[in-house]
Amino acid sequence: MSAKIAFGPYLKKIEEICKPLSRDELQEIIIALAREAQVHERSSFVNKLESCLSGEQGHLDLEAEDDVLDGIEALKESIQERIELIEDGEYHELEDFDGYGSLDDEPEYVSEEQMDELEDYFEEAGQYFLNGELETARKIYEALFALIEETEIKHLLFEMNMLEDRARYARCVYELTAGPHRVDAVLETMNPDLDDFAQSSSIDVYPALKDVIETLAEPLPDFEVFLPEWEAVLSQPGVPGLRRARLWLEAVSLRSDFERISELAREWGDQQPYGYVFWLEQLKQEKSWRETANVSKEALNIISPGRQREDIARHLIRAGEQLYDSELVLEGKRELFFSTPAYGSLAVFINEAEKNNLRQQELNKAVDYLGTAEGVIHSQKDMYITALIMAGRIKEAFISSKGSAPFGWSLESSTGLLFGSVLYLYSEMNDQCSVTYTVMEDYADRDFFGVFDYDFSDQYVLEGECLRQVMQGLAMANLSDTELKKYFQWAVKLGEKRIQHIVSNKYRKAYNRAANVLVAMAESYAAGGDHKNATGILQKYYYELFNRFSAFRSEVRDVLKDSEILKRKSIGV
Repeated sequence: MSAKIAFGPYLKKIEEICKPLSRDELQEIIIALAREAQVHERSSFVNKLESCLSGEQGHLDLEAEDDVLDGIEALKESIQERIELIEDGEYHELEDFDGYGSLDDEPEYVSEEQMDELEDYFEEAGQYFLNGELETARKIYEALFALIEETEIKHLLFEMNMLEDRARYARCVYELTAGPHRVDAVLETMNPDLDDFAQSSSIDVYPALKDVIETLAEPLPDFEVFLPEWEAVLSQPGVPGLRRARLWLEAVSLRSDFERISELAREWGDQQPYGYVFWLEQLKQEKSWRETANVSKEALNIISPGRQREDIARHLIRAGEQLYDSELVLEGKRELFFSTPAYGSLAVFINEAEKNNLRQQELNKAVDYLGTAEGVIHSQKDMYITALIMAGRIKEAFISSKGSAPFGWSLESSTGLLFGSVLYLYSEMNDQCSVTYTVMEDYADRDFFGVFDYDFSDQYVLEGECLRQVMQGLAMANLSDTELKKYFQWAVKLGEKRIQHIVSNKYRKAYNRAANVLVAMAESYAAGGDHKNATGILQKYYYELFNRFSAFRSEVRDVLKDSEILKRKSIGV
């Protein structure tokens, strides 16, 4: 069951659990719940239990309607005044002023006290709603949403369940508006033409009709009359925006017209990909895996790269897993990568290709795709070079990296990865070159599975997959001694520039990185039997160029302690 459950289904579930229980069984459950209560919760638990006894239900202590509305108006004015003071830089006028003023410590537009008060008013509206006083609840919700709009604080309300509050407001409007005006009134509360960009935020959430239905256990009155009118008012010529498309498709699904859903999906095509996404969600619920696979493949031939195409690829993967069809799973993971290219989706794709003994062929497809995606994909060049290295195509990676700077190496930097890879190859992958491996690993380990939940059966075995694929590519590299020496000279030249840039500019936080680069280069020399240059490059930066930079020298000493090969050959400072 979802972590969040609407009020209606919640009550129904409780009723399903309790209905078959005997009196003794219910008594045991209540006692078990009582045992879980903390010391400070026990009196409250007893009071709630006593208030539920027949004929003794406690009256909700609700604030009077006018007082609540006046309080909301006062809160709005208070927030507006605070915002004005902040924008004028008059922090000292704020009630919670405590040293605001620096760029790193600016006050929030809404104070904690104001946020607590706002939450209390939403709670008050909810209590009126659950108590059946819908007219009062409607007025309070209306005032609260007006406050949010006028003060422009939507982005600060991420901890509040705005979807349920908006759904309750829509339910009030539905039940309080009779006859021919009901559809238009509900339409206004549901905001069908909400800007697509606004919907990308998880903060400002508007409900679906299902959410409105589930605000209470009782069904919506006259729903069989309302539904066709609701679908009709949502229908429009042309292609709808995302919000209207969601509501329209939902209305069609509520009358179980799956043929119409497929018609709309095909009619909208790439102009509104959500049609296919919704269709596939319905097929998933029905566990129609073969049809899911067919519709997914149809959609992937039509929909442009992006998040919605990614969702479609996920459906193909899931269908392939359910059908035990490895070709479908591989196709889905390939299309997932093509939909939203990222290091995580690349690792997922190539791992699956490897299972099917198609690693090199599929890597070449990834390389070809990335090579033509300049200006379309974030960090396209870095990802392209990474894929080339995974494929063992070091020469092409080197050519593509021409003009690389010795600084600005982020964790996604292909320059850092190629630098580490060249040193690792030159050292003949000597496992005693521990610092060289660390440098290469730092730039090769690019799995971001903690950020993106791929929801695949094997996602948890993919930790470290990018690094493993890079290592496999390096093992495949076929370089002549002349080529390898050329690339190593490039790496040393680049590495020395990096050290000089970091230390001479006194970037103290980067001294450890500079020290790792220095020791890694010394390790590579030592692995090739060139002890003279291994010692020479260490002494050049430790004793000569930066002999007065004690913090950098300290970092070099610390990193040298981690180098197995330099300790073994007594090369150090």
